[in-house]
Formats: sequence, structure tokens, C-alpha cells
Amino acid sequence: MGEFYFPILEEFSIPLDREKEMLEITIPGTPLKLDLNSQTVVISPRRHFRYEAKNPPGAKYIIYAHKIGQKKIKIPKDNRAVFKAVTSYEKYCQEIKDQCFTLFLKYTNDEDMAELLTKEVEQKLDLRAKRN
Repeated sequence: MGEFYFPILEEFSIPLDREKEMLEITIPGTPLKLDLNSQTVVISPRRHFRYEAKNPPGAKYIIYAHKIGQKKIKIPKDNRAVFKAVTSYEKYCQEIKDQCFTLFLKYTNDEDMAELLTKEVEQKLDLRAKRN
């Protein structure tokens, strides 16, 4: 079975005329996650990489927008743009998960199975937004 690719929302792509409004951050190219002890610190799995964002949406933006192998990421300097992109992506992910769960429940009549299948879809589509 082939790899799934799910495009990241428009808010995470940068028009060329807005490059100067972006902050470039060097990242390791490995998976990234939030530090369990902070809502603003982004770390690599073995904690060799650590970056403290200005705010929680900034940290989430980095996690949502990065791709494995990518060495640099650009994040808007405008906090409102970051917040809007993160909020839109989280809403989008939640809507997909809700729709999947509803469909799986309809066809399986089993909440546990519907939940398991929904988590599998979440992984296959690389939906990074998690419930708080």
C-alpha cells in the first residue's frame, strides 16, 4: 500500500511576497513534539533539539508545519497569523476525525472499533493536531 500524503492547509504555505514577514528557524529534520513540561518548547525525540517558541500557537505551528527531513521552517512574525493557521488546522483535523468516527460507527456499530479505525486514519493522514 502506498504512502498517504495529506496537504497542509493554505495557512502553512508562504506566498513569495510575504517572505520578509517570516522568521526562519533551523530544525533537525527529525520528528518534533511539544515538551511534556511546557506548551512553548518544541523538542526532538531524544531532546538533542530544543526550541522555545514565543507562545503555544507558535510551538504548535512548528510541529504542524514541519516535514521529516526538512531543515528549515518559516513561521509568520505576526502572532495573529500564527494563531489563525493553528486554529484552522486543529479545526480541520477535528472535523476529519469526527466524520471518520461517525462513518466507522455507522458501518461497524462498535464504538471501540470506530475509535481504533479513526486513530488509524489519523496516523495515515498524518493529522498532527491533538485534542487538548
